[in-house]
Amino acid sequence: FFFQAEDGIRDHCVTGVQTCALPISEALAGRMRSRGADVHVVAASDPAGWDDFLRRWERPTPLAGVMDARALGGSERCELDDPAGSAVESIVELADLAGRAGVRPHPLEWWVLTGDAFSVPNASPTPAGVGAAAALLAMAQGISRDFPHLHCRCVDLSLAFGTQAAVDDAWEEWQSAPGAPLVVLRRGVRWIRSLEPTSQDSTIEDRPAVRAGGVYLITGGLGHVGSRLAEQLASTASCTLILAQRTAEAPSEQRRDLVHKLQQQGAVVWTRSVDCCNELQVRRLIDETLDRFGRLDGVIHAAGVVEDGVLWSRSPQQIRALLEPKIRGAWNLHRAVERLSLDWFVLCSSTASDRKSTRLNSSH
Repeated sequence: FFFQAEDGIRDHCVTGVQTCALPISEALAGRMRSRGADVHVVAASDPAGWDDFLRRWERPTPLAGVMDARALGGSERCELDDPAGSAVESIVELADLAGRAGVRPHPLEWWVLTGDAFSVPNASPTPAGVGAAAALLAMAQGISRDFPHLHCRCVDLSLAFGTQAAVDDAWEEWQSAPGAPLVVLRRGVRWIRSLEPTSQDSTIEDRPAVRAGGVYLITGGLGHVGSRLAEQLASTASCTLILAQRTAEAPSEQRRDLVHKLQQQGAVVWTRSVDCCNELQVRRLIDETLDRFGRLDGVIHAAGVVEDGVLWSRSPQQIRALLEPKIRGAWNLHRAVERLSLDWFVLCSSTASDRKSTRLNSSH
């Protein structure tokens, strides 16, 4: 939503699909109508409502703001089919519209509402959907950079305090000037994300990064990034490397050369065919590792799908295929090793989502 004190509230569209989202959408719409706004509440699954939204998008005097409430609701799992995952798909829809429509004559505020998707100190429990929420935020930032006329923001409400508290928080935020790409609202307290310098814990410096005789798992271990990391570990200390890869194809000459090189460096190498998106396969791999080697000291999650391209050219199915290894794979690994005392757990990503681009590939 976009609220301007000097001009009043212009045309808006509220979308809400899940049961817990509808009361919030209706309550906010009611407040805006009381201020003279033209507000439309539609279910995203309603073809007629979606067609009406598209017509308004293309009008000479288009929509000034959109609130997508499909992501409101909790989830006990960090998956792309949780509420935050639904919001990821809404971002793809926005990017597709923006890419096809070109530059709009008026700026548009597109707000994606999430429920307890981000954690803040002393305000709410650590959310289960942080993986999909992180992807959501990165994609929203990318769209705002590629399409300056679109202001895409993530507004996270807490449903733990009731619908009224969530509505009050959202209403206050909508009456303020456009701000940070991520805002977390908790009963009148407004949180925004910032980066601050920090000093490394001196106790960490005394701990060897790679233990002699240590056991380390690398997902995507036979890929470009994973293999380079495996070489680095092997060159640091004599250790055991478990290289997990999704494909079960016969070893190529390049892969045989990698294994031979690692062994020449003193590493014990064990290659496994595992789909990190499959929770049962991941748990079986961890159990087999403990049975075979008696320990696991570190995990590197380097699995991913390489398929470069701009975000708004992708279908929701393509987006899901690209993000699943990173999001669902990371969550499955976390659940499988959370009972262990690891030296470190490394997730491979990149700074691509913090640069001016909505190109989407495995690094996102």
